[in-house]
Amino acid sequence: MANTKFIELLNDLLKATKEGRLHWSDTESDTRFKIDLQAAVVEVEEGEYDGESGDDYSYIVTIKNKAGKIVEVEIFDQHMNKSYQSLAGQLYELARKDSLKVEQLIDTMIDVIREKK
Repeated sequence: MANTKFIELLNDLLKATKEGRLHWSDTESDTRFKIDLQAAVVEVEEGEYDGESGDDYSYIVTIKNKAGKIVEVEIFDQHMNKSYQSLAGQLYELARKDSLKVEQLIDTMIDVIREKK
């Protein structure tokens, strides 16, 4: 189970990402995104889908030091507190959208469509 400091970190990452103060990067994996926070790198990854209900994805949050060593890993799945799983899922979705610049891409497509009228 995630400790309170880890959950506090996730909440702060979520808030700062929503506010546009932090920006995520993609990785070699289509389901993993990272952010460099000077002292360490945080990665958030979508894990396996259990299939029993619509919210049974797992999310893996990893903290690596500057040398690339894993110093902390938490897996948020259906066996954990649902609010923690939801928090990790929200962070994953925001990190994915920020990294892939989804909003900008959609805006560009809308502009192209409207110019074709």
